[in-house]
Amino acid sequence: MTHDKKPHFFSLGTSDGNEAVAKALEIRSNPEDFITTPGKWESEVTDFLQDKRAGTVKGLRRHKGASGKHSEDVLRWFHEHCGVDSANSVKDHHITAWLKEFANANTQKTYYARLIAFFNWARLTGRIRKNPMEDIPQPEVHPNKVSKKEVIVSSKISQLLRETSRDDIKFVVLMGCEAGFRKGEIIMSKPEWFTLETDSIHVPCPDPTDGWEPKNRKERTVPMSPRLKKFLLETKWLEDGRKYVLHPEAREEDWVFDQSSSDYRWDPKRPLLALFKKCKITHVTTHTMRHSFASHALMSGKSIWKVAEWLGDKPETVKATYSHFIPKKGELDGVFPEG
Repeated sequence: MTHDKKPHFFSLGTSDGNEAVAKALEIRSNPEDFITTPGKWESEVTDFLQDKRAGTVKGLRRHKGASGKHSEDVLRWFHEHCGVDSANSVKDHHITAWLKEFANANTQKTYYARLIAFFNWARLTGRIRKNPMEDIPQPEVHPNKVSKKEVIVSSKISQLLRETSRDDIKFVVLMGCEAGFRKGEIIMSKPEWFTLETDSIHVPCPDPTDGWEPKNRKERTVPMSPRLKKFLLETKWLEDGRKYVLHPEAREEDWVFDQSSSDYRWDPKRPLLALFKKCKITHVTTHTMRHSFASHALMSGKSIWKVAEWLGDKPETVKATYSHFIPKKGELDGVFPEG
């Protein structure tokens, strides 16, 4: 909750819904009784987030987008579970016991990454001598195969484009389904990424305009589909001097490093999901478009290594996730309509 214009977090200490509601109402009615003076751990977390946001500590990556808020949440949950006083009081058994609380390996890996970044910062800034996670192996994650239900067939992609009159949503569909971009990459796309002469899209890392970086922190070049090229020529979005291709008016330029901001400059989730529902496309999320691009590319005979390069993923990840879509030679010819 917010009190005196500052966010405060409270542990309700129960898994019972009725008890949780009662405790929440009690806190809301008398917040001063529950707000305590920040201890050393809270101060360290505050300093860590400030340094990550500013990128002032050598060897420590700058936070991007919502990463800072998520790190804050993870460190708060860890503190509530272990009850440690400071980074210096944390032992490896605290960390291994907490990670075992989460059955999902992907969750374990994500929380492991947030914790190790914090303890690396504590070591780099002299708060601890040794990172307590040095001897704790990173949780292994095995990619799940994408099911056929999670792939938007080519005819449905065409239907999505026909059924919406919004150019911004058409761009999102084309970038997701025919270029394999993640939602954040679509929203951060700049006109200079697109080269119509070579029918290609180049994702820089970091972006020279605002320092934004893709998830894997590596640059890549993706081929531009005929339908996407035709759309860009018709809208003339690459010619009007805008900073971002989508909604250049949505957010101040420094929002990427503002941890109080929400996840994206502008989020197409609601209108996109409404469009999926209108077209009777089920079992999908905005990320399904990326799955669809990879699946269609492999079904058309493109190599695992080439698709991995386009996605910015490792070949072994692409193989584990999409290889069951690879057809026999000559079974399928094309991927997308010509426009």
